[in-house]
Amino acid sequence: MENWLETEKVFETELEDALRLLKLNRENVPEEELRTRYRKKYARLKADVGKLAEEYVKIHITYGILFEEKNRKAVTDAINRTILNSGIASQIREAAFWRQDMEEIRKLAEKLKKLVWKQTKAWRTADCPEQAA
Repeated sequence: MENWLETEKVFETELEDALRLLKLNRENVPEEELRTRYRKKYARLKADVGKLAEEYVKIHITYGILFEEKNRKAVTDAINRTILNSGIASQIREAAFWRQDMEEIRKLAEKLKKLVWKQTKAWRTADCPEQAA
């Protein structure tokens, strides 16, 4: 499980850096220039923010969920359905793209994690010791 936490920290740090860069660009470069002169780099940065946010959240919400292999599809479907139906994914996108607020993303990811854990309880074989508390 240590590697999982290290991986989460790597994505969290990379996301923080990308959010900082996005915020810096938006504060210092007119929107019109970002859409024209710097279009490709700006689009790449926004895509990076989206991918990093998605990976960070997925890693955060699934850390410690242990289940039998035969239940993989049911667990995956429950996780995806919870993400989709919660509305939290759109809130995370807003926090990332409009406010560049990592703390808000962390709080939303934790809220989503609680929902996911509730929905996957029937299939979990055990809780990660760090998560059981």
